[in-house]
Amino acid sequence: MRRLIALVLVAALVWSGVWLLGARGVKAGFEGWLAAERAAGRTARADLRVRGYPFRFDTTFADLAYGDPGGWLWTADRFQTLMLSYAPNRAVAAWPGPQRIETPLGAVEIEGEAATASVRVGASLDLPLERAALVARAVTARGAAGTLSVGEARVAAEREEDAAYHLGLLLTEVALPPGLALGDALPPAIELVRIDASAQLDVPLDRGALAAPPVLRAVEVADARLDWGEARVRISGGPLEIGRDGTPSGTLDLRVADWPRLLDAAVAAGLLPERQAPLTRAAFEVIAGPDAAPGTIETQLVFEGGTVRLGPLPLGPAPRLQRQ
Repeated sequence: MRRLIALVLVAALVWSGVWLLGARGVKAGFEGWLAAERAAGRTARADLRVRGYPFRFDTTFADLAYGDPGGWLWTADRFQTLMLSYAPNRAVAAWPGPQRIETPLGAVEIEGEAATASVRVGASLDLPLERAALVARAVTARGAAGTLSVGEARVAAEREEDAAYHLGLLLTEVALPPGLALGDALPPAIELVRIDASAQLDVPLDRGALAAPPVLRAVEVADARLDWGEARVRISGGPLEIGRDGTPSGTLDLRVADWPRLLDAAVAAGLLPERQAPLTRAAFEVIAGPDAAPGTIETQLVFEGGTVRLGPLPLGPAPRLQRQ
């Protein structure tokens, strides 16, 4: 029995030493990263503390500030990363309090129930991203344009193979700023936004992406939907191939239910000039065709030659889907 007790004590002392060395390494790693960011001319400061003995490395960043001077700046009273000491390739991040993001267009204050994110990387020195997910509830963002709130937000990315990733987004009860005039066409909150898609990059997401971001090569949409009162928008299809200049080419299927309400809301919000509304309405009626259900359009978004069109209706230049 004495030998067993002695063995347990020795093992506890050894593990305590291992944990202490690991905790110091984690803290030194974060401090080194902050110092490197400051040397690069960025704002990067925080008071660090590592706890979690015996099986975790829980790092708390107090009075955190990170960003570019004169550009974007993120500040938070507290931010945490949580890692299991025996599984260092998995981590959880938590935002337990209010945050502030300063942008060239003004500051945004973000509050809500604690948001959490989880990350899993591969067992390699390159740290390839295998899975990442974020969950937040009852989020409000206040800025000069008003207050935006979201009942629940979920974002996820999972590596399927090589540089291909499965992407997911879910937003519920998205209440738009009261100052955004929509008239009486639509309710003040969007009930649901959901995206289920896949993305193909030129190289996998790993630690090298911090210095040289991967380039988007293709996007395929399994299902994208927006439910807003009686209005329903559904998009699927692809893949959209992304050219060297970032312009997509390909076709997506589009179905819009109750499009007249969306058109009225666009006019009320100033997104569509009122003088153009009759012509746009007539064009949509032509696209819908005589056999379509009332207020419903089923057509395609066609990306070709650097332009995009809705069925036969040209919409203008196609958006560029990668940074130049």
